[in-house]
Amino acid sequence: VLVATAPITPGEEFTTANVGAIEVTANQGVATIAADQLSKIQGSRAVSLIPQGVLLATPMVATASEFVPPGTEMIGAELTAGSAPLVQLRPGDRVNLYNATSSNTETPDPVTVSGADTQAGAVLLGAATVVGVGDPQSSGTTQIVSLAVPQGLVATTVQAAATKTLRISIVGAAP
Repeated sequence: VLVATAPITPGEEFTTANVGAIEVTANQGVATIAADQLSKIQGSRAVSLIPQGVLLATPMVATASEFVPPGTEMIGAELTAGSAPLVQLRPGDRVNLYNATSSNTETPDPVTVSGADTQAGAVLLGAATVVGVGDPQSSGTTQIVSLAVPQGLVATTVQAAATKTLRISIVGAAP
């Protein structure tokens, strides 16, 4: 059966570096993935955190398209210190995206949400979902995130990320 040979974070791809095969005797009904299925799950992503040593089961595996809802595109962004809350972002977090340029002439038309289109000089671009988060220690003072962004906001979000004016706020759950 397949086993996590290293911790696998949500959204991380399954590879030969983090998945291996072991022989175990399991009772019928125990959900595991057979060792000969390794090539079929490579490139798929972990649905949740999988600690090292855990036997893999089908519900732990998702295709990239299952991480990107219809009508959205997955983009990557490098967040510098101060671009996002200190709270660790996690896959599944709902976030608002802002373009914090110094001049509104450089920003796209804002999206109005609940009657407010700006926050302290930043233009609200819209909402997105965190799909993946890089290890902040591996990149120093920056954090790499993957975001599922509505298709109509991709260009403006990518531009804000490229010019390092992208800011993110975490959206709380509705009451």
